[in-house]
Amino acid sequence: SPAAKRAASERKIDLATVTPSGKWGEVVQKDVLSASPRVTPLAARIAQDKHLNLQDVTGSGHGGKIYAKDIKSEDSGEFTRLPLTNIQKITGKRMLESVLTIPMVTENIKVDMTRLLELKQAILDESKVKASVNDFVIKAVAKALRKHPRMNSMFDGDALIQKHDINIGMAVATDRGLLVPVIRRADALTLSSLIEKTKTTIERAREGKLTMEELTGSTFSISNVGMFGITAFTPIINPPEAGILGVCTIEKVPRIVDGALTERSIMTLSLTFDHRIVDGAESAQFLQSVVSLLEHPL
Repeated sequence: SPAAKRAASERKIDLATVTPSGKWGEVVQKDVLSASPRVTPLAARIAQDKHLNLQDVTGSGHGGKIYAKDIKSEDSGEFTRLPLTNIQKITGKRMLESVLTIPMVTENIKVDMTRLLELKQAILDESKVKASVNDFVIKAVAKALRKHPRMNSMFDGDALIQKHDINIGMAVATDRGLLVPVIRRADALTLSSLIEKTKTTIERAREGKLTMEELTGSTFSISNVGMFGITAFTPIINPPEAGILGVCTIEKVPRIVDGALTERSIMTLSLTFDHRIVDGAESAQFLQSVVSLLEHPL
């Protein structure tokens, strides 16, 4: 009824949430008033000025009566409620599922990136191709997975499903949340093809242009937080994969090489693996293969 519409508008009540009692099934004024929270005139005026829905305000008075102080506390700057994006909701659900269902173990290892950084600079100087550290890590991981196929497997009850293709999930931070686009058959890509593929994939992810096909089918994931200065962390497995490799920052540290003290560029890799699929020794051998490839990039 017109009176019900006015009452709902004044009280910021969604008519779809009101139970009608009219003769012909219509919502009448008393339906809105009964659905409206008990509120003082001052609180109602403040809510109207601030365009607040009183249904979302918790009253401190008897029976949940809303006072002006209740509305002010909601808007006092003590906290701000930020709704999660759909991507953040999905990510949170999957990560909780991962932690609750997978026996995870993390191993950390140091890798000397000095030679690789020199090669990276040489490529830029000679061909103007700007490769990232992540490009080399993806290439090394893809080759190491071919050597250690158990790390490219998935747990399936009383058996393992060993994937033939090596599809690397690459974690990308976006304004809407964390996305993990997939670099398919990464081991078959040349370095130049891989550089171009990762570059365009990251751009598409941040622009929100990725298709569902580009976001599914990974067999192993990589999460790089080195740009934030992180020296070690525990990445969470993207189920049902066997593992995820965390890439940390590169630090200049003193090292003794051939009996002489020198400065080297050292990076930590943090591997989290599913202990149902691989054990500590197998995962360590996989890490050693990745380190060997990165330390001897040519």
